Amino acid sequence: VATRVSVPTLFSRTLRELTFHNAQMAKIINEAAARTTKRWPFLSLRSEGWLVIANINAHILEVCSSWGHAAALCGQEVEIVEVIYALVNDRTTTSRRQLRVYLVPASQLRALPPEDELDLRRGSRRSAYTILQKMAALYTPPPTDEHTLADNGVTSGLSSGMGRTWLVVPKAAGAAACSASAPSPVGAGLAIQSAL
Repeated sequence: VATRVSVPTLFSRTLRELTFHNAQMAKIINEAAARTTKRWPFLSLRSEGWLVIANINAHILEVCSSWGHAAALCGQEVEIVEVIYALVNDRTTTSRRQLRVYLVPASQLRALPPEDELDLRRGSRRSAYTILQKMAALYTPPPTDEHTLADNGVTSGLSSGMGRTWLVVPKAAGAAACSASAPSPVGAGLAIQSAL
């Protein structure tokens, strides 16, 4: 039985909200989105990219990590999961231009199953899997010798338009929720409405 690629939308922001109402940063994103192609949907943010990625990181942490910090505060066991994300121009949406941030645990990005093991009959699943494959090709895991989380920055060693963060999540009973042995690639999306 083939498994599916799952890409649920975690939350949505307007471009203005994403950039904390910074018109110059919104302009940088719009210009980068205009340079993308269907074959290469990743936004190349050039020298200002780190600031855009830092803003995206702030939104991801607000939505996805606050409950883990609350659990830790209450004395529950938590785990820290490295997540890689990329800002892409989603050209599968025909009614409007929509930017998406694809998030995937680094452990899953390093162990994507082959295409023939997945149910990719729907165009959206095939598109998401293609994005994940390209992200995996661009991602080089950091060296593991004497490696600590603090050694890696949000953008260090990653292509323009990509970032990394660490989510604090309550420890799952019996198994890690984001392990490389998960049954199918699970990305998640932040949908960005590009209209200001």
